[in-house]
Amino acid sequence: MLSNLFKKKSTSQKERYQAFKVREVKRETNQAITLVFEQRANEFPYKPGQYLTLILNLEGAEHRRSYSLSSSPDCDQHLAVTIKQLEGGIVSNYIFHKIKSGDTIKVMPPMGNFFLDAKAALKRNLIFVGAGSGITPLMSIIKSALKKEPHSKLVLIYGNKSDEDMIFKDELVALQERNPGRFEVIHVYSRVEKPENAYSGRITGDLIYDLIKTKVEKTNIENSEFFLCGPAGMMQEARKAIAAMGVPDTQVHYESFVATTAEEKPKEKVSSDYQVDIILDGEKYTVQVPADKSILKAGLDSGLDMPFSCQSGICTACRGKLLSGKVEMEEDEGLTRDEIKEGYVLCCVGHPLTDDVIIEIG
Repeated sequence: MLSNLFKKKSTSQKERYQAFKVREVKRETNQAITLVFEQRANEFPYKPGQYLTLILNLEGAEHRRSYSLSSSPDCDQHLAVTIKQLEGGIVSNYIFHKIKSGDTIKVMPPMGNFFLDAKAALKRNLIFVGAGSGITPLMSIIKSALKKEPHSKLVLIYGNKSDEDMIFKDELVALQERNPGRFEVIHVYSRVEKPENAYSGRITGDLIYDLIKTKVEKTNIENSEFFLCGPAGMMQEARKAIAAMGVPDTQVHYESFVATTAEEKPKEKVSSDYQVDIILDGEKYTVQVPADKSILKAGLDSGLDMPFSCQSGICTACRGKLLSGKVEMEEDEGLTRDEIKEGYVLCCVGHPLTDDVIIEIG
């Protein structure tokens, strides 16, 4: 059941999606490209580290994928995302082989909780740990930090299979040369034995612990912020190593591209269908949510144009404010602690537990 379905779309609904024109396609490695769009940061403001959701219709089916902005709103004129080609990836392979300069892609506005709030007066240590395509949001943050925080020092621990697989290789070299004493990159190669001026193997918790202890004096740990992005295993080890130094969780920020396998919390069993009121663009709609469907899936099936992207509780594109009732989430990785306290839920992994649920989106 759905009321108000056929009302005219509001201005905010129209603004939910934009047509971005590809200005340039840059080859970063044999498996990674950067799409530079015509759109500028002053047209579509964003924070360093956030992402775009690209929407493509391939063979009659709509596909949505979130890609981190590798451009910096403080350093780059045009918005850009860097995409790694995945084996069997429908969207990444299409973009990699088919998208060219002049093409138009449907895009949702920049969003995401993984970002840096840079301030010129700050003097701190910014430690980055990334591997593979996890460098994309880190690059955006690093560029902004170097420009906007002249007194801060930055260290990047960056893992790749080899030198040839490194995304932003030349750009990172240039950033180090322009910022001597302020920015250092520590390379870790998993498929190179005894690399010159680098470490061999994978990024482990022990390696992270030792490197951070070497680069950051003990008295400065409390004045450090940590940004992690890469494989789930690497980030879990990094978080454990950083916690072992006594660093509070509030100083550790991480971006997940896939849902982690963290210890599950007890969940209440959803055994009944419930009605949910969804406030979307100022209009209230009543949706029947079966026990085997998420709030997002039920809304979409009913014809609501609800925002979404990953559908796995990571990207937060479907985030809504719970105004009443009770909702159980399968995964809350994408939400910050403050957002959870304020009552935000993720509709893609959310299930109503009461019949008085009201969620406001947007």
